[in-house]
Amino acid sequence: MDAAVVCERLWMQFGTWLNHERSLYLCALTFNRFGQWQSALDSAGKALVIIESNGVEEVDRAFLLLQVSKACQGLGNRGSADEALHAADRIAQGFDSQLSRWFLDVRSKLKVADFVPAD
Repeated sequence: MDAAVVCERLWMQFGTWLNHERSLYLCALTFNRFGQWQSALDSAGKALVIIESNGVEEVDRAFLLLQVSKACQGLGNRGSADEALHAADRIAQGFDSQLSRWFLDVRSKLKVADFVPAD
């Protein structure tokens, strides 16, 4: 998890806004994987703010919303989890077939029970 945070800081300092946003997505993935729900939600939220501030990046937004949904599930906030999932699904309706397959694959793995407990 520390490596993900270091990479995010490096991309923030030396990359473009898109690099920084995507590094935050990777942080959200990592935090969700290890059951660090609030950190995952915070990282995804920061990435979504970056997108809103800099341009339209709907594909990234959809995948970030999947991470928001998983983090909200982990935090026990089912309403927010469902809201994020529905928002991601609405965006994904415009994806081509290849991107749709990828999205559906990631979406199918949103079960909170899949996380690895942190030591």
